[in-house]
Amino acid sequence: MKIAGIVLIIISSSYAGLYYSNLYIYKIRSLNSLIKALFLLKSEITFTISTLYEAFFNISSALKDDKQISLVFHELYKSMDMYKDKELDEIWSNIFTLKQHEFFMDAQDLDNIIVFGRTLGHIDKDLQVSSIDQLISYMEHKIVFVNDTGIKNRRMYLSLGIITGLVVVVVLL
Repeated sequence: MKIAGIVLIIISSSYAGLYYSNLYIYKIRSLNSLIKALFLLKSEITFTISTLYEAFFNISSALKDDKQISLVFHELYKSMDMYKDKELDEIWSNIFTLKQHEFFMDAQDLDNIIVFGRTLGHIDKDLQVSSIDQLISYMEHKIVFVNDTGIKNRRMYLSLGIITGLVVVVVLL
């Protein structure tokens, strides 16, 4: 019974270390998904000259394989239909604030996305495209930063998970 408890403690702490080490990978995937959606939004604005309402629907349909981002743009589409009295920037910020943890965003990421949302629908097409390009550039730099710190911290989290499990076992013995 004692050995089963020891094994369970070591496995669970190792799993926690593995979980925290993979948060960097999840964040990079989320940022890449957002970049893909922003490129689609840019092409919707530039080439198809769609309204934002139509663009959000088209993006949610185009990204069916990426359920997380597809659902966000579908919620934007539905919310614009349901809450016609609300401004788009309010809808945008509410949805991304609610989804912040699903996309592993920190406060700076969320602020940049909300600031971008304030520009949607309030400026002309060229400035919207420029605003999209700025947000994409920020996210690309963030991916490089997260990747660099993730490489360093990943091994640390894995090791800490195993070492924590061993320390707990030694203390309990």
